[in-house]
Amino acid sequence: MSGLRRLSIFSLLFLVSCRTHPDAASSRFSIRLVHPRDHVLKHYKISEDAIEVSGYKLMWPHPEANTNMVSAPSWVSEKSLMSRQHLRDARVMEKAAIMVMSEEQYHEFVSRMQTVNPDAELVSYRQYLARIENLAADIQLDFTEEGRNRLAQLTRRHRMRRIAITVDDHVLAAPFIHETISSGSLVLSSGFSREQAKSLVHRLLKK
Repeated sequence: MSGLRRLSIFSLLFLVSCRTHPDAASSRFSIRLVHPRDHVLKHYKISEDAIEVSGYKLMWPHPEANTNMVSAPSWVSEKSLMSRQHLRDARVMEKAAIMVMSEEQYHEFVSRMQTVNPDAELVSYRQYLARIENLAADIQLDFTEEGRNRLAQLTRRHRMRRIAITVDDHVLAAPFIHETISSGSLVLSSGFSREQAKSLVHRLLKK
């Protein structure tokens, strides 16, 4: 897709569990800078007294965040660079069209698999449908004209830095910026289940 920069945060090979989060009155969406030495503070347990952290604060991962990528509190800028007023729309994007087998087709598939590998652990048709339903989805964020300009400016100014995408004062994702994003859209590819993605989109669009 031309002009649309995909922030590939993480691609799950397995299903992620759907976790709930209290419905907030407002999404309190924001984009902030991650401290350039956040990984040092986080993984090497260096005291913040040894590294300058003024202008930054600790923010916990969002309950819906992919714990493989955002598993500990992050040092993010106290100042928000973008907010809910810059967000025009948010929507769930299916990763790919999936051909769903009928029950008869599935049983034929199971029979073939058991012939090839008698020890294969195969789920019931109902469980198969549930897994299809929970296949990972992406979230596309579309910004207003002012938001598009701000996004281009901050990604140009802070190339090779990480930004924190926050919802309800929690870090949802912290992608690395490789290049200027001038399209006015971000795609969060973070291994969300469909239900997680729908829930997040619902809260993101709250004012």
